[in-house]
Amino acid sequence: MIIFYHLFAFIYSKSISLDESKYNKLIKASKPFILFLWDDKCQSCESAKSILTQLEQTKFNSTTFSNLKCTGENSNICSLITKEKRFPFIAWIHPEFNLKHVYTDDPTYKSLSTFIQKQINFPFTPIKDKSQIDDLKNSVKDRSIFIFYYKHENDPKISKLKRIIVNLNNPKLKFYSFPGKKTKFVAVRGKDCESTYTGDWSEDSVNLFIRRRIFPALIPLNDN
Repeated sequence: MIIFYHLFAFIYSKSISLDESKYNKLIKASKPFILFLWDDKCQSCESAKSILTQLEQTKFNSTTFSNLKCTGENSNICSLITKEKRFPFIAWIHPEFNLKHVYTDDPTYKSLSTFIQKQINFPFTPIKDKSQIDDLKNSVKDRSIFIFYYKHENDPKISKLKRIIVNLNNPKLKFYSFPGKKTKFVAVRGKDCESTYTGDWSEDSVNLFIRRRIFPALIPLNDN
């Protein structure tokens, strides 16, 4: 029964089977994708492959999944992707941001689902409801937090802001996202203190807004 399911999952998976040429084409396309490396000697790879197929078909059908068998002619490209020859190797690749986030836990449905969702949202942490916003505002201490409110998930400012935050490369800063009535980006420095960005959404302008509002103690009280 287990063997039948693995075979069924493999046949109906939309995962792109890669070689070096196809991998390079995915990189040049600049769109994020899940990469699964495996070989014939890996005993847990079939199980991981089945879980990824389930996730692809049930939760993340708009996400690109790919797989690369690390044997023969593919050995060279696999060694460039990872120096460690331990399989299964699962990673989120985002060529546009030059990011490679490697999955490090045992491959379970719940853990992999959480990993993929986190990568899709990166670098934002989604806020579930308004009560969580109040909790976040009350938790601000030595560093401001930043919240991006968006009207719809296809808002072009989301991609632009993600790129700016990644390039900022400051892991100590916390960025959150929440669906709102209108698009806005705010720096929160306390329960009743926040500053709303009013610039032109250029990288220099957004960067300046963030850098000037990192430390609440240094922000003028009349900064709105």
